Amino acid sequence: MKIIPSLRPMAILIASVLLSGCAAQSPDTQPGAGYLPPGAINIKKVLADPPADNSAAARTELDRLLAIQAKRTPQDVARIMSEPPLSPYLFSSVLGSSFNAQTLPATDALLKRVSADAAAVIDQAKACWNRKRPWVLEARIQPCIAKPTDPSYPSARAARSRVWAVILGQLFPARKSQLLAAADQVAQNRIDAGVHYPTDVEAGKALADAIADKIIQTPAFAADMAAARAELAKVKP
Repeated sequence: MKIIPSLRPMAILIASVLLSGCAAQSPDTQPGAGYLPPGAINIKKVLADPPADNSAAARTELDRLLAIQAKRTPQDVARIMSEPPLSPYLFSSVLGSSFNAQTLPATDALLKRVSADAAAVIDQAKACWNRKRPWVLEARIQPCIAKPTDPSYPSARAARSRVWAVILGQLFPARKSQLLAAADQVAQNRIDAGVHYPTDVEAGKALADAIADKIIQTPAFAADMAAARAELAKVKP
């Protein structure tokens, strides 16, 4: 396509915006809200490209989703639908009812900063790859929950729940395996519901591990962890 000379600068600007998802911070990110500076996570080094729409690998994933859908029971749907709202407090099922924002304000402040970092990096990754959801490529896939409108890769729920599980595992080491298992169930629910490819979920987990690892290394996080541990010592969720 030819670009009219007078419009060339505008075309270049638009192209740069469209391509910036793989290199820049999400425009919705508020600098300083989390622990990590912009660009702390190189998503292209952490994640491989997802399968191309018309590839054999994508077809294999779609067939797997169709097979899962065919075996999905009313009990499976009930389990998926009963999942708590996405927040760190979905882990109260593991940590107890005293694990809440009102009882643990210092811990809540830490988790809010972790959540800000996770959201920024996940949004950047979704914008970078802009993968179509499964039902766009395969009309026979019928999710049992509302269809998300954002890109498919990586899975935000898989990533966010695992980031929280890893961080909470630092605070509750005796329950780390239970926390990770709960996060894995959140991730699996996305596949079982028909809204994510398996590779979306695996990418979400890998990205979560990279985010958590970077966060844990920051001095600000260490200071907030000390405050959270002092708080928890008084409450014992």
